[in-house]
Amino acid sequence: MVLLDIQEKRSIRPTFSTKRVHGGTLLAMCSNDFVCFYDWVECRFIRQIDVNVKNLYWADSGDLVAIGSETSFYILKFNRDLVSTYLDSGRPVDEEGVEDAFELLYEINERVRTGLWILMRNIPAFSVARFLESRGMVEDALEVATDPDYRFDLAIQLGKLEVAKEIAIGSESESKWKQLGELAMSTGMVFFRP
Repeated sequence: MVLLDIQEKRSIRPTFSTKRVHGGTLLAMCSNDFVCFYDWVECRFIRQIDVNVKNLYWADSGDLVAIGSETSFYILKFNRDLVSTYLDSGRPVDEEGVEDAFELLYEINERVRTGLWILMRNIPAFSVARFLESRGMVEDALEVATDPDYRFDLAIQLGKLEVAKEIAIGSESESKWKQLGELAMSTGMVFFRP
């Protein structure tokens, strides 16, 4: 039931036993085995995600949600524009909900006891990259890293020869060219120093 100005406007009558309810961009109603998301204004069913939810945290931007289970947590992107377009079309929503309402960005096999979204622009990119690398998310670390030496090390670790080569060209470091040459030879590729 959603109350506006202390008057009932709409109600939701789930077909399952609701164990927990979470607010945020969407209303989240959790059973033991899944969570169902509903929009606040019309109480329309948006999507069911099959996970036993322990905690749920929406980012202030409203487009990211972290769902914590007993053993893992998931970062999902809420595709607000896609959902709005679908609902505005008047097409009926089936028991699965709007198909691409959420996109799984990350699944991390660690338990979250509490959560708080922070703005990444307030944290140095180097710290974010180091954190991602420590979690085994080396490709993501390479994406956000800005320090050329650190990016080179990550590129070598991932075997991304072209990225490492571009960094080596910019640095003119003999040790970088040696590392790059050794990696290139081990993979059967040959690079010539410009």
